[in-house]
Amino acid sequence: MKKTVEPKTLEKLNAELECIEAKRQEKLAEVAAIKEAEEWPWKPKTGDRYLYVTSDGLACDLTWVDSEYDHARRNRGNCFPDTPQGRAEAERHSRIVGLTRPRCKMPKEGDEVWHIDINNGFFEVNPWRWRVGTFDTYKWLTGRIFTDEAEAKAACKDFDAAFRLVQGDR
Repeated sequence: MKKTVEPKTLEKLNAELECIEAKRQEKLAEVAAIKEAEEWPWKPKTGDRYLYVTSDGLACDLTWVDSEYDHARRNRGNCFPDTPQGRAEAERHSRIVGLTRPRCKMPKEGDEVWHIDINNGFFEVNPWRWRVGTFDTYKWLTGRIFTDEAEAKAACKDFDAAFRLVQGDR
């Protein structure tokens, strides 16, 4: 035998369910806010100016456009607010990353070399053909050109470890 529910009781139950769901959504939003606050102290909004440190050790500023590159920098801890405190923090990171020097003899035109680069917030080693010019020379001067792949990979780990140390991500 099927139980019949009075219309007023059904309305009351639906109203209670809506109230419970609203409270549930509020609690979910609180949990998300707490998780985000624990993960990162600052999250830019679209249009905010922020600073990041390049693999050359330069502190640069950008506008947050919510791109995958923005998120990669932030997820890696390479995203600082454009404030005096944020600038000071970016400069501190810049000094550590910028402490580099040439690691091999200067290659000759066409030599196979490996260079350390940063893509999407991660250091990586890429093969390269040396070309005489400002760009390659600058990479060599900043200690990111190697004639030995194993040395390049070891140095890449050093770059990554130094960057994590700065972030407190030991």
